[in-house]
Amino acid sequence: MLNILIVKLSAIGDVIHCLPVAAELKASLPEAKICWLVEAGSAELLLDNPCVDEVIVFQSKNWVKQGGNPVNWFSIGHEAQSFFSNLRKRKFDAVLEMQGLLKSSLVAYASAAPIRIGFADTREFADRLLTHKVNVGDYFGHYVPVVELNLQIAYALIRLLGHEPSTRLPEFRLPPPGVAQAQKVERLLAPLLVSSQSAEDATRKDIQNDVSSGAGSVRQKTGVNMHIRNMLVETAGTSNLPTGGGLAGAPAAELLPPEPSLPCMMASISTTSDCKIVCGIIPGTTWITKIWPEERWIELCRLLSERLKFQLVLIGSKAEKKINSRLAESLQKSGLTDVVDLTGETSLLELVSVFGRCDLVVGGDTGPLHLAAAVGKPKILGIYGSTPSKRNGPYGQQCVSISLKKWCQPCYSKTCALKTVECLTDLSTLTVFEAICNLMGGADTDE
Repeated sequence: MLNILIVKLSAIGDVIHCLPVAAELKASLPEAKICWLVEAGSAELLLDNPCVDEVIVFQSKNWVKQGGNPVNWFSIGHEAQSFFSNLRKRKFDAVLEMQGLLKSSLVAYASAAPIRIGFADTREFADRLLTHKVNVGDYFGHYVPVVELNLQIAYALIRLLGHEPSTRLPEFRLPPPGVAQAQKVERLLAPLLVSSQSAEDATRKDIQNDVSSGAGSVRQKTGVNMHIRNMLVETAGTSNLPTGGGLAGAPAAELLPPEPSLPCMMASISTTSDCKIVCGIIPGTTWITKIWPEERWIELCRLLSERLKFQLVLIGSKAEKKINSRLAESLQKSGLTDVVDLTGETSLLELVSVFGRCDLVVGGDTGPLHLAAAVGKPKILGIYGSTPSKRNGPYGQQCVSISLKKWCQPCYSKTCALKTVECLTDLSTLTVFEAICNLMGGADTDE
């Protein structure tokens, strides 16, 4: 039996972009044992994952954190030596080095696997520790989705082992949320569920009244798509929300659909929900050059709630608690009650359950946005600044990215060299709102 190790240590979004690699290996090499070496923060996405047989947690961040105290040096050294010794004893037949950095290449090299395959021409001369290098062109180019670049490594290994890649469409397989996670999400979303059920009861009574009074024989189905289609009709020809390209006086925005050849897919998640018109909002992330201004988020949330009748769920990590709390407070002061703030309240699998209840998710380039895309159910709109929306955008047929065509975009920088972050500050609320209307308005109204 082949023993294969995937080395992908980085953030949640990067791990999600690599999930199709595990799915492809499992489909093309069904007898292989697929292991994944990952840092603790993303391990939850791989435990009980149908495409991953074993998860190995790499504790390097703990070593670095504890290394600030010399008292811990001996224990850290002993722990690291034991970890790498056990890694070599596993006798992996092949290692896929998916990170392209010296840190991950050193881990692959330490495994002593006879095949260590990864990207050619990577940073920090990391590819010098590989036995096989795959040339995918410019790895940091702007136009090829990183999901497709990652799959090239899987395809190369499969052919190297004498097989052909499967003809299946790539999949983002996720472990199913457990009963405890689903029940917790049910409790957290209870205010919206009650609100939605009340709205549905009212609608049902309206329909019954229409029928009993002999009103028209056909009544259009209510719901998010009808709201939005009506919205597009009402606003066509107005200066606030044109149906054509950009807004008058506003920078032109580039709307980027996904690659049709590789749609996002995953195992179906069985969720039932009374909450029919829910939008997940993900305002925060770690880079200031990825964050759309707070006042824009407030304006957008008001439009989504007041004009499209969305119920809003604020999502983020504990690090985004401050910004999301301010946003929730501003919305509540303005009279919006259909808002639930889940910031810092959910695990990754609980987020999977949350996204399974959403019709739309809007956010910047951050892990939860890519997780929502991997879930597959909600429509996704990504708002992009410093990172390339074509390469790093949410991936799937239900996803769209919006980005201004600034001369400086993308810069891949955590700070703005111009000190303006104009790639985001110049992106108007109405431009984003129009993109949402177009994205949602094209959906089928039938369930």
